[in-house]
Amino acid sequence: MIEENSLFLDTTSGSTEILLRFIHFWMQRDDSSGVIASLMKLEESYKDMYLIKNFVDKFSKYSENKILGEFEELYKSTNKFIENYKWKVMSIIGSNRRCLTFSNSFFLQETLPVLQPEKVYVTKSKPGEEGIILNKKLLDYSLNSVMIDDVDLSHYCKKNLIDFVIVSCDGYIKSQGFINKIGTAKLLNLAETNNVESYVLTHPLKLLNTKPNKLTNSLMEWVDTSDLRLLRYIE
Repeated sequence: MIEENSLFLDTTSGSTEILLRFIHFWMQRDDSSGVIASLMKLEESYKDMYLIKNFVDKFSKYSENKILGEFEELYKSTNKFIENYKWKVMSIIGSNRRCLTFSNSFFLQETLPVLQPEKVYVTKSKPGEEGIILNKKLLDYSLNSVMIDDVDLSHYCKKNLIDFVIVSCDGYIKSQGFINKIGTAKLLNLAETNNVESYVLTHPLKLLNTKPNKLTNSLMEWVDTSDLRLLRYIE
């Protein structure tokens, strides 16, 4: 079993993967004492990940002796949602196309193998280089995945090399913007300039009521999508 403290120190995984790991950790325990304090620490550790914030807001109201049963139901429903969602993405985007992606997320890890792209370019996504993790996962699925440097984005984000850009998010307001790793805005604006369509993968718990006034993590940014006519949120 993983150590509880490691749940709060992940700097390379997406919010869905972190949350599922947290839920699974507590599902393996016989004793729920301390789970509310652990929830608070989870939120404090990942302040800009609104899937986690909304999850904590919901479950911190439960009593400790009931919360593990609710975790089990959420774990099952989240995995079912992802299973259905990735096929929905495939029905919208289609398969055997060329794409470019950025950073790392559980949704990208699950969705891209279903899309079976002809080729997928994965940006290293400095600092942090989370793209290296995603690229390894895609290669494990035997996808034609190619690692590229961030400085080469302008070269690869062109109609003759890719058909679409696909990214995930940590919180969003449809048609307005979303939170993701710094560098995402540059990528999506390059795609728009070069007439390349873009897609943002979402989850209901990532939906925001208002744009955050300030992000606490300097490696995250608010990506304004209000003027990106070729971008689509997949809900």
